[in-house]
Amino acid sequence: MEEMKSYLKSFDFFEKYVGNPQEGEWYVETHIRRLLKTLDYLPPLTDAAQVLELGAIPYYLTILLKRYYGLQVDTVSFYEVERAQVEQHLVESRKYGEKFVFKNLSLNLERDVLPFDDDTYDLVLCCELLEHLLINPSHMLSEIHRTLKPEGYLLLTTPNVMRRENLLALLFGRNVYDRYHGNGIYGRHNREYTADELRNLLRVNGFEIERLDLCDVYSDSALTRWLCPPAWRDTIFALAQPKGERCTGFPSELYVLMDEYKNVLYPGIVMGVNEMGHLGRGWYERERHDFCYRWTGREAEIFLKPKGPFKRLSIHALCNHPDVQTLPVVIKLLLNDRVVGEKEISWAGWSKITFELEGDETLGEACFKLLISRGWIPKRELGTDDERELGIAIHSVQLE
Repeated sequence: MEEMKSYLKSFDFFEKYVGNPQEGEWYVETHIRRLLKTLDYLPPLTDAAQVLELGAIPYYLTILLKRYYGLQVDTVSFYEVERAQVEQHLVESRKYGEKFVFKNLSLNLERDVLPFDDDTYDLVLCCELLEHLLINPSHMLSEIHRTLKPEGYLLLTTPNVMRRENLLALLFGRNVYDRYHGNGIYGRHNREYTADELRNLLRVNGFEIERLDLCDVYSDSALTRWLCPPAWRDTIFALAQPKGERCTGFPSELYVLMDEYKNVLYPGIVMGVNEMGHLGRGWYERERHDFCYRWTGREAEIFLKPKGPFKRLSIHALCNHPDVQTLPVVIKLLLNDRVVGEKEISWAGWSKITFELEGDETLGEACFKLLISRGWIPKRELGTDDERELGIAIHSVQLE
């Protein structure tokens, strides 16, 4: 371990880009056992494996992967600012005569789309990053799921909020929340997790856990580790694989009022995949039978981000009014408060409803509103317990 410490301390990232070489020495001393333990969780990989490391700075883990495993690693930095100050980092060790060049791609991982194709990576590393996210970790996990190959792996590490350090602090009247941080809102630990919370968060976002352990990587006391139960260890290590179609889940123990969250990224949405942040007023909770959908009320707002000029809006929807065949339902479409289309629906069942739009609209953000001529109440019409006034059910919306 001492040899590995000496090797990592010899690299000049903190000296060159932070102006504080002592911080680099502290980082290695503090995190060396975690870094080495992370390597123990690597899945089987070939020399040609495609690897992505999120939150790679200060690149110590990246360097170990490249030098000792011969892996090519794409790196993403995590900042709250819009773009990195430099396009790449040249990290050198004068002692060992080594240097590495890392692309400094800066993203907000709970808001931005990863600029990589679907099914690209054999392994995505997300180490000591989850706890820094502020509002929507499910977005990051959904993007990881998308970019992983079907047989790829996610290797994630994060502090265990139930670690004995925190339990003892509470016992003696000390606060366990992180301090305010000069590096901004993402510099501190905004939300730490229990093992069960992490397990559920991965599950609802489409991952199957192959291995999840709690390990002590910051304590050298064998006696303390022996006396305390595993649930009190300091770090959670998880290795998981994407299973099935991409999905995005929001466990109730972690999320509240996400219907008020707005983050418009896509020209189209699919319920259960990427609708969160695109919906305004007028929607009921997500439901699922063969696929995910949401019911609207009499009015419903949808926000989309066009990639360029568009000519139509297509909606995969269900009009389930019991009397729709004898009394058609009219759906009116507004774009930024201007009526741009109207459709009369006289059939039950799922179908594609297309609104042709005049002109080449090239908006930065498009606000669509659906106005449903009349609703229906399942309790009144069908004798169920459902007292909601429903408009139509929608599975997907796409600008074309």
